[in-house]
Amino acid sequence: MCGIVGYFGSTGNNLTRPLTAMSAIVYRAPDSSGIGFFGDDAESIRIVKALGPVSSLIEALLETEGYPDTARQLMMLWMLEPDKENPLEHQRRLLKSEGFSTEILDAVGTGKPKHFTFDEILNLGGHSTGNLSPGQPGRAVPLPTFIIRSRSDLEELIDYLIFHHDLSFLVIQTLIKQALSVTIEKWREHGHIEDNPAQILTAFDGLFSQTFWEDCKMEFNRVECGRFARSLSIEKTVWRLLAETPIQIPSDYDRDGVRGFFRLMDAALLSRLPHNPEFNLQIQNILESLWSEAKRKKQKGLDWKGLYWAEKAVNVYGWAAASALVWLRRKQSSRKLKDSSQAASAHQGAETGQTDPVFLQYLSPPIISHGRWALQSPVTIQNAHPFLDA
Repeated sequence: MCGIVGYFGSTGNNLTRPLTAMSAIVYRAPDSSGIGFFGDDAESIRIVKALGPVSSLIEALLETEGYPDTARQLMMLWMLEPDKENPLEHQRRLLKSEGFSTEILDAVGTGKPKHFTFDEILNLGGHSTGNLSPGQPGRAVPLPTFIIRSRSDLEELIDYLIFHHDLSFLVIQTLIKQALSVTIEKWREHGHIEDNPAQILTAFDGLFSQTFWEDCKMEFNRVECGRFARSLSIEKTVWRLLAETPIQIPSDYDRDGVRGFFRLMDAALLSRLPHNPEFNLQIQNILESLWSEAKRKKQKGLDWKGLYWAEKAVNVYGWAAASALVWLRRKQSSRKLKDSSQAASAHQGAETGQTDPVFLQYLSPPIISHGRWALQSPVTIQNAHPFLDA
């Protein structure tokens, strides 16, 4: 029988919840699986599919981003030396071009600026400190990279990915395992390894499971203990390989508040633009009412959507993103919020582009994941769920 997971909520990253749930129902042994959610103006509904167990779907998401930032990828193409570029300088130039102060960027290294997480800007605890206002930069640098040199490093990384990125056992295992596979292939190309790659990866599975459950203060049951045949020589090879394997956290699991806000706007608004082109003029009019320079920029060819892409590329909540939020507020008329005890705070800053957690949670889009157990058709990517039907 198929296993279907639907999630409709507002966590720091909605993508992690269906993957966690799918990890928990692997006993259904799906032969294929997929995940679907609202995308943006390039792809209104984004679907990623894979053949095999749920871990294959996780691998597919590591290879094909669920939340690709096309604007940033294009920006990187025009850089002569992307690795040497200072992301803060891109944010500084954009803030200046939109008339915002750059003092907040000058405080980097002193514990400031405060980069809100997506959880904080969705917090309904009554505090407004997590609200975004136009001119707020998000984190400019990529997510950190880790190296595993010991069992304690592995334990710390597992804890970090669980508590800071909301990742499940299977997602963490697959993330590390895929990076390890790349290192194994490099070693093989240079003749530095004699062990069978499949045996090395199996040994890693055993080490990972043992480390994870011991860290959780849980004992293996007999089935778990018997799954992995231990080989001390291969385990030594695993640790040597891990010490040379950089573990990069994928951008899909980034919980930065500004980046999370853009993903929410993409799903709530940009995914509707291809079918409703008249929205562009309405949002452009709002931008021109919020920012005095917008009309002059438009005459030079920069409309609200071009500016929005630039803001998303450098991760700054600027006038274009604020205009999109104001448009959504007006369009929805906050009808769902009138009976809420939070209604008063929900209207604060509504016409200036300041965010509030009530309305952001109201906008939260659904996401679905589906593992298939085929009975009536071949096991192919085309037949894998979820289906896209007009």
